[in-house]
Amino acid sequence: MRHEKRIVEAFKKNGIQRILVIDDGYDAPPLDGNVLGELIDFLENTENKATCADAGLPLGDVQAAKQAALDNDTEAEELLKVNSALYARFVSTRDPRFDPGKQFNNLKGATLDVLAPLEELLKKCGEVVEIKYAGLDEGEKVYRCQKPQVVFLDYYLSPEVLVGDRMTNARVKSINFLGQLLNANEGEIPAIVLMSSEGVKDKVEQFRQEVKVRGRNKLLALRFRFLQKSWIKVEDGEIKIANEAADALLDTAQEFVFGQVLQCALSKWQEGADKAMNALLQEISDLTPKDFAYLLRFRLVDEGVSMSDYLEWLFGESLRALVDEHVPWRDQDFTRLDDLDLSKGIEGAFDGPSVRIAKFFHRIRIDEHKSRPQKRHALGDIYICTEGNAVRGVLTPDCDLVVRKRKRAAKVRNVLTMGGELRSFDQDGASADQFVIHNEKPYSLKWDPKDLVTFPLEGKCSLRNHNGYQFAGTLRPLYAQAMQRQSLTDMSRVGLEVAPVMGIDAEVTAWLRVKNGKGTEFENLAVEESKIATILLERADAKSGHKVLLRRTYVHALFDRLQKFEQTTLDDTDGKKLAKFLKEENEDTIIKGLLIKGSLTKDKGPLGTRLAIAEKPDKKPCSPWLQLLLKLSEEAMKELLTIDPRLPIAEVLEADKDVTGWTWRRARL
Repeated sequence: MRHEKRIVEAFKKNGIQRILVIDDGYDAPPLDGNVLGELIDFLENTENKATCADAGLPLGDVQAAKQAALDNDTEAEELLKVNSALYARFVSTRDPRFDPGKQFNNLKGATLDVLAPLEELLKKCGEVVEIKYAGLDEGEKVYRCQKPQVVFLDYYLSPEVLVGDRMTNARVKSINFLGQLLNANEGEIPAIVLMSSEGVKDKVEQFRQEVKVRGRNKLLALRFRFLQKSWIKVEDGEIKIANEAADALLDTAQEFVFGQVLQCALSKWQEGADKAMNALLQEISDLTPKDFAYLLRFRLVDEGVSMSDYLEWLFGESLRALVDEHVPWRDQDFTRLDDLDLSKGIEGAFDGPSVRIAKFFHRIRIDEHKSRPQKRHALGDIYICTEGNAVRGVLTPDCDLVVRKRKRAAKVRNVLTMGGELRSFDQDGASADQFVIHNEKPYSLKWDPKDLVTFPLEGKCSLRNHNGYQFAGTLRPLYAQAMQRQSLTDMSRVGLEVAPVMGIDAEVTAWLRVKNGKGTEFENLAVEESKIATILLERADAKSGHKVLLRRTYVHALFDRLQKFEQTTLDDTDGKKLAKFLKEENEDTIIKGLLIKGSLTKDKGPLGTRLAIAEKPDKKPCSPWLQLLLKLSEEAMKELLTIDPRLPIAEVLEADKDVTGWTWRRARL
């Protein structure tokens, strides 16, 4: 695909006007050995006066630098200034006139050659774009003055040859330098593109996590990308951009405005949460032992509530209320988050697993009582059958289950439960409304309001002691009340669950109809790059099918594969459809259908294609010529939740899971 045009348009459309590229290749070589000797010869040659003037050097500085060089005073300000000015001019023009004895080219030429294709691409991103280049020496100064919107930073910053411990030191220096830059300005944090000519792609996330901004890790993953320098090259006068480079640059540009607003909003939320926590701690510090004793003696014991349960509710709800008070929700950074225009240009499915988001939602819905075992039944208790996927949920309200001080037992002898089942997301009727994680697998919890059964409150046949059921946790009040509402239709609505936008991954295969003798057959295109699609689960019965988004890398590879087919290998009708599919004028339609808006599994895909959950292509005569099939089965779902690569290394080592292509996608609340 034509990456250059899309990248340039994305940078222009999202208002990126200030770019800073920081690499030690832009630092002038140190004044020692041959560099100093060649500089002395250069300054003594009267023919180079005009060259020095072109570099913006006053005659007085040149003469002072010459004398300092003769005195071997390599720390003299004028000498350093002349060396830096000549090198800066050499970097911007690559004119050998500014290279004393070709020492600049000998020492830095290879590094600058690797950076040149990126420089050429950035220059095409708009006439009003201000692009600055700086090394370690001038990087912070340039950053403070320019206040860039996007910073390209080298993974290793060091004037030395990188071997052994020097590579580790250079990495640490780059991490500290980035933190120093981001602390320099109190304004908005720029988007960061980490660069390297080394194979460090798998170490980038750990790099991001170690960067501290004002004492905290505030460098969000959504504003942090990696670019291998070799991914952009100039061949035969044309810029060649690898798919990986296109992904990094398109993500940086397309997500720039939305990421900027989200970064500011999260920073203000964090500031408000800090103030709320401090305010709560101050209020707690003012309480005396008598205050707690009063609660315990005159209220909690009578109500049959433990002190720890009460404090969890009291402090937790107080903190939530204080956060609501201290966060400036009316600020434009929060109100702008609802502007759909900010994110409508972002292409493709969500890259990388979102295990954390899925677990966020699970934690919000269900209390698993990991740190404090439950002492009694409660409204919303969930019990899962040890064999099969049957589920029972407790409907009896807490007021009937609490054992109060002056009572020997609860008000009831039996608990009322509603039946249901855990459904994998490839089953009919499965939706994100009742998302739950059980045994590290995601399910949809399908309740059956007609399946009402009572169990003894205590004894061997109670749910707590039943061999056939396993306690899985308690629905939190809002979701427990929603379960009540579903079963007790004669009561008013007391709660409403909020479903997330859940996405799951499925392996995608592309099938193209080609000639086979007098007939046709479907050929597997064997596109291996990022062959994972995200299926966004529709709510309710999903009669129109589920929405599918592909990875940008996969679409690029699919294009490359289709371009290798001759039209003659397809029948006339399909050949015309292939030619139409590959036309540049139809790229926007394909990108919108596969990467932005997505396509429904029970509807047609862009330009007569088809996306469906199936293992084999539809071979009917009227079937689509190109079919993208999604593999989603119960066996595959067993590995649906996998390790999140954004987790710290320590957490990854503790996780005893095989990484597969099946991963959870982001859950939008």
